[in-house]
Amino acid sequence: MHRVTELQARHDAETSRRLAERDTLHLDTLGRIQAQAAAERSLWLERIDAAEIRAERVEQRLDQVLDMLLTERRQPVASQSEPERKAWWRRWFGQSKRSDL
Repeated sequence: MHRVTELQARHDAETSRRLAERDTLHLDTLGRIQAQAAAERSLWLERIDAAEIRAERVEQRLDQVLDMLLTERRQPVASQSEPERKAWWRRWFGQSKRSDL
């Protein structure tokens, strides 16, 4: 009977040790997943900020184009001399490059 009790105690100790190892591994895995999620969240927030900045630039450029169109509409076409006239896309959008937007 003493031998059975001893074996049961060993078994219980081994079970407790393995459960503790499992819990440690689970906590480590959860910590890594949380760190990865935080890094990805940070990356997405940076991308959102960059997209908002680009959208603001586009909006400002559109405002400039609309102002130019309204100004041109108010001025008679005959007042512009022929050499000064630019192609319509240059009058509307200027010389900016896509990377500027």
